[in-house]
Amino acid sequence: MVRSIDCLLERLFQRKKATAKPSKQRLFCKLILGNQDLAQVRPGACGRDLAWDEHDSFSLPSWRWHQHKNRSKTDPSILFSITDRPLLQMTGLDREESE
Repeated sequence: MVRSIDCLLERLFQRKKATAKPSKQRLFCKLILGNQDLAQVRPGACGRDLAWDEHDSFSLPSWRWHQHKNRSKTDPSILFSITDRPLLQMTGLDREESE
């Protein structure tokens, strides 16, 4: 059996921002709890924040720089993500970008 996806569960505390990063692999996200904004932080992005709420889902293409922000003043948010990174690593197609 070959592992082909990674799953990640992240908690973002109230009024906090995650570190801006590229999704080097295809990324599918589902907000389990809370309210967040997805900021497009690099040129070539849509140029605006995307607001999403509990149970919303979205996907990001490879190499899209982004940053998650929790909009709530009182509650944390929980984000579930799935990527195809293990498959890319196995085939030698996983790449890193330096700042």
